[in-house]
Amino acid sequence: MLEWLIVGGGVQGSYLSNVVVHALGAAPERVRVLDPRAGPLEAWRQRARNCAMDFLRSPGVHHIDVDPFSLLRYARSEAAPPTAELWGRYQHPSLCLFEAHARAVIERAGLEALRTPGELRHLRACDGGYRADTTHGELRARRVVLAVGPPRELNWPAWARAARERGAPIAHLFDEDAPLAGLATHERVLVVGSGCTAAHAALHSARRARSTTWLTRTALRGAEYDSEPGWLGPKFLRTFERERAPVQRRATIDAARQPGTLPERLQHAVALALRHGRLVHELGDEPRIELDEHGHAHVRGVGTAREHVFERIVLATGFARVRPGDGWIDALADELGLERAPCGYPVLAPTLEWAPGLYVTGQLAELELGPTARNIGGARLAAERLVLGRSAA
Repeated sequence: MLEWLIVGGGVQGSYLSNVVVHALGAAPERVRVLDPRAGPLEAWRQRARNCAMDFLRSPGVHHIDVDPFSLLRYARSEAAPPTAELWGRYQHPSLCLFEAHARAVIERAGLEALRTPGELRHLRACDGGYRADTTHGELRARRVVLAVGPPRELNWPAWARAARERGAPIAHLFDEDAPLAGLATHERVLVVGSGCTAAHAALHSARRARSTTWLTRTALRGAEYDSEPGWLGPKFLRTFERERAPVQRRATIDAARQPGTLPERLQHAVALALRHGRLVHELGDEPRIELDEHGHAHVRGVGTAREHVFERIVLATGFARVRPGDGWIDALADELGLERAPCGYPVLAPTLEWAPGLYVTGQLAELELGPTARNIGGARLAAERLVLGRSAA
């Protein structure tokens, strides 16, 4: 029987596997990370490539190594690639630097050897722990950490689904076939969505396509992070922890989030592209799309009343606004009588336990960790609970 089974091998699961082995001292042969992807962080890397990310929004102390200053030291070392950069007061790492550091940590910490391929189909209690039925067989572990990533379902607005069914040249930014790949200089591109992901995509298109229009529902807004930094420590978390009602916690999380905002670096880049005419920003909602005989999309509802023509429409609208995890989450909760909030999310103990030996982190743990739960900083908060057994109080 394993000592630890971590379900999910993205940033959260990879970091926690490092913590469990190298901070908690678990024997590597008794720790496994269950993930359908071939390597650590692979899904995260694919999404970063799809949106043409150049810098992370998170600070330089947030990464997958145990030591928070590891990346900053790595950036100054000879091992760092020549193009590695840190930017601004919070030393945001370039994607090149973050990925190079992650590869170095994965190799040094032996994280690749902890992985086992497969997807979780069902999790149930058994003598001494839990039994995981996966697509590649059965695993048993004394402790299980649910570190699943974002929902599988992408956010396709109704108007976009209808347009796709009629054959419009529209794709989601997180589709596997990378809709920004192969942009041609003759193409007119419409990017739909707000926030960092959409901004990265719009700027990438503006450098390559004939013209790029960025459509958002509201005016562009700035914020260095998607929630205030105080949510990473006791400043806000102490008050949050004193409120035990899940409904109130959900309301607090929703109020604390700053979706659709841009940090300073992206604000400057967007302003420069707009000023030089490489990018056009328009306000609009639910554009109306008709196709011509050439397959071009004729779009109304983008800024002015006039009609626009695009060869490519890219949705940067993120993931469906549903709880992550497939049906096994509800099956497990029903079978073990585990508490869920009205929003469907687990109600956890301060230790992040949903049941004895069953821990939850990532987005699924946000009713206990607050609005940063899904971020890299949230993984570090989770590690404090799992390893040190402490919270903000």
